Amino acid sequence: MKINSAILFENHIKEELQQKWEQWKRQQSLCPDVNTWWVRYCKKRIRIMFQCEEAERRRDHRKLENLYYECLYDIVRNADTNGANLPALNRIKAKIVKLHSQRLKSVLQDNVVADIFEEEQPTFYHLTQMQKRRTA
Repeated sequence: MKINSAILFENHIKEELQQKWEQWKRQQSLCPDVNTWWVRYCKKRIRIMFQCEEAERRRDHRKLENLYYECLYDIVRNADTNGANLPALNRIKAKIVKLHSQRLKSVLQDNVVADIFEEEQPTFYHLTQMQKRRTA
């Protein structure tokens, strides 16, 4: 599994990692050598920390997406005949599109595909290849 290195630039992650690093350094004396300490102790905890952060981000993303869809459905349900809700409907739609495009952009940045040109949209083939690489 690849770790999203963009997470490292956030202040709360830096602070949390610094605190945990201090704790992990204290555990170093319990291991026979530095390599064992790194592989068996630190590396696993770093991976777990990043996996938890990514899982939290996915939950937040899903919650935000669900909120946008609820707003969209509320607007459609309460729509009047003169079309006064059309600007609100378009704003929510634009937010949903932006949310999906940000997620797709992060997927493409994580898994660089050599056969996609910059102007080209990824096809189903490219997306399945990226998914295979992510799970490998």
